[in-house]
Amino acid sequence: MVQYVQTIETIEPSYIIKKFLDAQNIHHLTTYLEGLHKSSLANSDHTTLLLNCYIRLKETNKLDEFLRADRLWHFDPETALRVCHQAGFIEQALVLASKTKQHSWYLKILLEDVKDYRMALEYLKKLKITDAELVLKNYGRRLLKDTPKELVEFLKFICTSSSSNPNPCLPEDFIHIFIQQRSYLRTFLEYIISVNSACSNQVYNTLIELYVYEIADCKNPAEKITLESKCLNIISFEEDKYDIDHALMLCQLNNFIKGLVAIYVKTQKFFMILQHHMESKDYENVVSDCIKYGSFEPQLWKTSLEYLTQNYDECKEYLKEVLSLVNQNNMITPIDMISILSQSEKTQVRLIRDYIAERFNHANSVITKNNEAIEKDKQEIDEIKKDIN
Repeated sequence: MVQYVQTIETIEPSYIIKKFLDAQNIHHLTTYLEGLHKSSLANSDHTTLLLNCYIRLKETNKLDEFLRADRLWHFDPETALRVCHQAGFIEQALVLASKTKQHSWYLKILLEDVKDYRMALEYLKKLKITDAELVLKNYGRRLLKDTPKELVEFLKFICTSSSSNPNPCLPEDFIHIFIQQRSYLRTFLEYIISVNSACSNQVYNTLIELYVYEIADCKNPAEKITLESKCLNIISFEEDKYDIDHALMLCQLNNFIKGLVAIYVKTQKFFMILQHHMESKDYENVVSDCIKYGSFEPQLWKTSLEYLTQNYDECKEYLKEVLSLVNQNNMITPIDMISILSQSEKTQVRLIRDYIAERFNHANSVITKNNEAIEKDKQEIDEIKKDIN
């Protein structure tokens, strides 16, 4: 065997290796490969083969010594790691992953074999942001399962611009790791928009979606009010930061009425608001819609009057209130008003009579005021004439 080792610098290694490839000569092959490495003539294939020899011979001490050596041999770390890992040499694989900066492998071993989640997170914090970002995209979901609070804090850091992190990661790149972890995702995204309101539409869309789902499931009244307030704040005041159609669909599917109304107000679809309240027979809000939005869309008054007239038996007082408001502001002509009131058989003649009487009294009041104003103007003119003469 000594003679073969002495030929290292003169004979092609592949020629010698072929002679020792059978299992009976594995010890000779190991000795020869060790000689190649000591002579700095080994390539990546030689190193991988030597590792396999150590593993097959269960030469744990030699494997440890080789992997912990100050010198890094030229070999494919992926292959070596796979060989060590498959053979159950977990500690050695961990050392090799750390030494060759194979961060994904290091975390894979810590999480799946060693199951030391906190150590994995601490290792992650020591990496460059760009390296940590790549690893998190692959193993973030697993870390979130076991160290959720700590991981969320780390995500906040790498996604926030600061003197130590001038190029923050994009928060939307980590949304996928929060599957079945809605509360932690909401905490993360709420923080992100609080420090940087100029986030992507995906961040705001996701946050609205989280709010709507949580509102639908929430059993605590106080908590529900808080969630509604946060959701409505985004819907009502964040311009062009979310997909309105997507938000509208979410509110419809989850029966979040306040969200629907907020979107209709934002898009000035006042008839949709009135239509919703009419369909739900919410007479109080039908009147409220006219008061709030009637100046933007005068036709709301006529539509609500027609609706209330058709449902006269159930909403007499609300109809009277709308009639009074219409009269005060002259928003519908008397002829149109009488036509609307006459369309329903439920409307009492007395109501029409009272309306005509009120209009008559209102007209008389206007005439009286006008006459008084004219008389006052005449008196002032007469006094001015006297002063001139």
